[in-house]
Amino acid sequence: MLYNLISLVQKANRYIIQLYAYTLVRSSKLFDKSWYLGQNSDVARAKVDPWLHYLRYGGFEGRDPGPNFSSGKYLNIYPDVKAAQINPLVHYIRYGRAEGRITQPLITEVGPFKCPVCQQNLHKFVSFTSYYVENSKRHLVLHKPEEDACPHCNANNIERLSAIYLREKLPSYNKSKQTVVLDISSSPSLVHLFNDFTLTRHTADLFVENINDQVDLTNISNIASDSCDILICSVSHEQVNDNMHILSELYRVLKTDGWGIIMAPRRLDKDLQIPDKIEHWQHLNQSDHTHLNNNSNLAGLMETTGFVIRQFGIEYFGESAFKQHGITNTSVLYVAEKLRVYEPIKSNDDLLLTIILTTYNHKEYIAKALESVINQITSYPYQIWVCDDCSTDGTLEICQDYANKYPEKIKLFAQRVNTYSNPAMISHIHLAIKNVNTKYWCILDGDDEWCDNQKIQIAMDVLENKPAYVTFAHDTTINDLVNQNQKSLVHEMLNIEIPNPVIFENDKPPFFHISARIHRNVINFSSGIEIHGDIYLFYRYLDKGPLYYYDKIMSIRNYTGKGMWSGLSQAARESLAIIDNYLLNKYLHYKHDDFFTRRAGNPKLLLQLKRYFRAQTSWEIWFVLKKIEALFSKFKNVFS
Repeated sequence: MLYNLISLVQKANRYIIQLYAYTLVRSSKLFDKSWYLGQNSDVARAKVDPWLHYLRYGGFEGRDPGPNFSSGKYLNIYPDVKAAQINPLVHYIRYGRAEGRITQPLITEVGPFKCPVCQQNLHKFVSFTSYYVENSKRHLVLHKPEEDACPHCNANNIERLSAIYLREKLPSYNKSKQTVVLDISSSPSLVHLFNDFTLTRHTADLFVENINDQVDLTNISNIASDSCDILICSVSHEQVNDNMHILSELYRVLKTDGWGIIMAPRRLDKDLQIPDKIEHWQHLNQSDHTHLNNNSNLAGLMETTGFVIRQFGIEYFGESAFKQHGITNTSVLYVAEKLRVYEPIKSNDDLLLTIILTTYNHKEYIAKALESVINQITSYPYQIWVCDDCSTDGTLEICQDYANKYPEKIKLFAQRVNTYSNPAMISHIHLAIKNVNTKYWCILDGDDEWCDNQKIQIAMDVLENKPAYVTFAHDTTINDLVNQNQKSLVHEMLNIEIPNPVIFENDKPPFFHISARIHRNVINFSSGIEIHGDIYLFYRYLDKGPLYYYDKIMSIRNYTGKGMWSGLSQAARESLAIIDNYLLNKYLHYKHDDFFTRRAGNPKLLLQLKRYFRAQTSWEIWFVLKKIEALFSKFKNVFS
């Protein structure tokens, strides 16, 4: 009886001590419930009391109660606490604070690093929380630099990379709370960043409390369509198998012209199904994921749902930014954009693509050009409009033979007067463009050719499955018949790598030859809008929407020195370029003024004018001066 009584008293005493310790932890400002659940998804999923979990297990496992207290480091610095088997935070509250013990290892100097999330200067980034470090050692996981975190806010590699981009983009939205940021399962670390901006942040998660919507990412039907301007989503797409449904739902809730960051925690070379706990730790430094997409596959899935994916790595942010913020050089941020999808101006139920084959005195080349189109292997129906501008060398007769041979594919339009040399007439090319009646169209000059019989199939597959893109383009071989050499336009002449999408980003868009492009029919050229040269068409379309680049040579441009462009004098080319740049800049409302200024014939004069006038006025004055200069040169030549 006495033994039972003593045992009961001991149990009651232990209960009182635990209750007291629980009260200390729960009331401590060093314990951040949302942070703890966000960092420990297994605890959140188990729906256990976070304070009790930390008191009984988390503290001894090295899990941190918040960003300002390191359990593992406290136990390592003070072996007496570890030996006494006292919860590290409880010891600090009861004894450590009064004894002057530290909650984090002291950083004795301001080092070369800076966290872009919390904006703190750092001596170094540290390995992730002690709990993860210990389990990584236990499961033979090698240290991965991308898991190093900020010791102040715990932001890891991908969160810091996201923060650089967000701090670059968000100031333009920082005018009112009308901008809505939907934050789904995002890291608690990023809260530090959002607090610096005037935005409406709508939060959603299944396991975290005190949020706007407590929902599972697989079922966000209660979030209205087109309701957010910016989307931040972390990790969850790997914790379920129905990726396409989730990405489609994220696309639904994002507004048109909105964008989002969908973060993956690790870059892999292949998709993985991960059934084993040890493998979970080796691949993820966590134990609760079931499936992991590699980033390239995730980007592909997002594009399939309608997003346009842009990749931002060290080439975009710069090596110095990566070094300062402790970001690994191979890191890439995927930004998903929901761009406006344009309906075709005209649509033919029977045909999908119109190839406008323009020709003038191309007798040596026209047969190859026609054969390269006719021999396409594709399931997509197309038509060929051959537009001859009054050839005099037998080209028209060859075109007529092909039209007779392939009447189901070829329509021949023969001009009786050469329109190119007659300014009073509408060019035969422009007349064809204005009358295109299919969903897509492209131009092939009669002295050029396609060199891949899968081109139409590849291009149509891309454009039909990626509706936000308005242009498809590829690399071209420039066959210089004057100097007897061949070069790839993209890789040898421009010497650049081209990521998708190609847009007017930073006013440095590359130019693709006309034989390499297929356009979606989304600009109404029949409504009185003038059409000028190829450059004009290219940049009009690039302003309308993004271009998808396919990295393969699929066309050959034969540079003869006798073509409509190559046959012109240098002065004539400059004159046409001036008109193109002037009209394009004017039509596009001077949105890309810096770009067109650099392309202008005399940017120095333009820049001087801009010191005194607005862009529009400067261009008008400059254009008039260029006309006067051209007339003076003509007058001088006549009387010289």
